[in-house]
Amino acid sequence: MKPYFRIISAAAIAAAILTGCDSSQRWTVNGTVADADGSTLMLEAPGRAGWYVMDSVRLLGNGSFSMSQPALQYPEVFRLTLDGRQIYFPVDSSETVTVTTSAAGFGSDYTLAGSVSAEMLAGVDKRVRQAAAGEDSLLKRDLSDILISDPSSIVAYYIVRKQIDGRPLFDPSRSADLRMIGAVANAYDQYRHDDPRTAQLKDIFLSNKRVSVGATSPRDTIYAAEVDLFDIKLYDKKGIEQSLVDVASKNKAVILNYTLYTADASPALNLQLAKAYDRFHDRGLEIYQVAADPDEYAWRQSAANLPWLTVYQTPVSPASNLLNYNVTVLPATFLIVNGEIRERIDDPAKIADAVAKVL
Repeated sequence: MKPYFRIISAAAIAAAILTGCDSSQRWTVNGTVADADGSTLMLEAPGRAGWYVMDSVRLLGNGSFSMSQPALQYPEVFRLTLDGRQIYFPVDSSETVTVTTSAAGFGSDYTLAGSVSAEMLAGVDKRVRQAAAGEDSLLKRDLSDILISDPSSIVAYYIVRKQIDGRPLFDPSRSADLRMIGAVANAYDQYRHDDPRTAQLKDIFLSNKRVSVGATSPRDTIYAAEVDLFDIKLYDKKGIEQSLVDVASKNKAVILNYTLYTADASPALNLQLAKAYDRFHDRGLEIYQVAADPDEYAWRQSAANLPWLTVYQTPVSPASNLLNYNVTVLPATFLIVNGEIRERIDDPAKIADAVAKVL
């Protein structure tokens, strides 16, 4: 059994909102809009011709409200509209999302609660609003970090499809932005293949990829070509920066492994790595292990007991360290031979066998 542990949520999106669900289950959006007595609050959903009204309520007194709809087959982003201003929120299935705001702060000063996705999406929009207030060169980096942490989620889709003043935040005509779109498309294709929006994401990625590289084959794939060795520069447990390219140049073979030490399957994975390391280290094998744990202390505790090279992907490290190698799930393992990627090893139990073929 492969010891896989996912870093992405079981999330996806659909154009058809209500199909395939238990009609007895419902999702709810509720909360309060202070100082909005007498105003009409509308609940809207995305459609092929634009947003349309699903429900509405007249706010009275303290502005409390509650609206409910049948449970979803796929996650979706809805919005509340008041006097031409919007608050966007996600619904995964049948949860309750709570909105707290005021008439004056509607769309600019509010909180979402009830799910991790709701809180994350509110954080994304807040970050975008902060950037809109002035020049912000770090906006894309910050959103990319959120995206790569959960590329098959409703929030990741929201990020790559979001527009500011009619322009896409992630422009598919730009190679760096297209790579982010490709990461989301890849995650959806792997884990939500039947989701109607998977095809949309793939089409955006492939059509722009063909334009950028001049390819014409309809069999183009969204998976990264394993031809270049992208460098990774991260710090090890001793505080020394380690370059993957340098490590690869000094060893006949390198196992590049992405992992989470705090995951349940981590001990089993490291056992397989240890078998390969003990057997082949003296013949020219090194392991370059990238830990993406959110807790640096937990990483240090585990790294202290490992004989191979371990480096830490901090929450603010470049997302390209993962995106360049098309990493959307952990663990992910690659075999590098003579400075070039030889193969991606999907089954940790086969790591030693793969190394044995080249050493």
